[in-house]
Parts: sequence; C-alpha cells; structure tokens
Amino acid sequence: MYRIGKVSDMKLIRGKISVAIYREVLGIVTILDKYYGKDRDIYKNDGGFVFIAENKTDLNYFIENHIDPREGSYEDIRIIKAEKVQYFNIFFLCNNEFSINLIFPVYLMPELQAKI
Repeated sequence: MYRIGKVSDMKLIRGKISVAIYREVLGIVTILDKYYGKDRDIYKNDGGFVFIAENKTDLNYFIENHIDPREGSYEDIRIIKAEKVQYFNIFFLCNNEFSINLIFPVYLMPELQAKI
C-alpha cells in the first residue's frame, strides 16, 4: 500500500510499481502540487492524495478507513492498462477541495468493470 500526495513522495514508489501506474500517479500529484502547493500536509490541507492498493488487505484497509468503491460514490472510474495487469483508477471527490484517487488491480474487485 502506498499513499502519495506530492511529487516529492514519488521516490517511495519508483521501481516498486509498474511504469504505467507510476506515470498515472505522477500526473495526478503534479496537478495537486500545482494547485495546492508542494509543502502542504496531505492529510490536513486541501488537495488530496493517491492511494495504491496492491492486494486485498490494502484494499480492505482503504474501504474501512475511507470509502467503499462498491457504493458508487465516486466521480469517475477508469481502467489503466499496465504491462501485465489492468488497474482501476477511481476518483473520489470528498469535498470541493479534497480528493482521493484509489488505484488497484482490477482482479481485486472485478464487479466494478460493469460500471465502466
């Protein structure tokens, strides 16, 4: 599990996730840094973060502590085609100035494919 909120956090995941997912996360946090600042506290200030769940335990942690994507309370859901596995990128707008992108392998919750 990774929680990335700023471009400076990207070093935590370099070489640990697929190139496609790395690029996706980099694009998101670059926008967050641009509009909400590079020095913000990703838990207390506006902006948000990207949560990468690598397995069922990570996904259950996210569901228990944030939002269950099966409830359909997200703004957008799409597929990222990585080298070997497809991933969901689910965008939750928590309030006007805070969002969470949840990224995880499709095989962890395949029933969401019907929502795309």
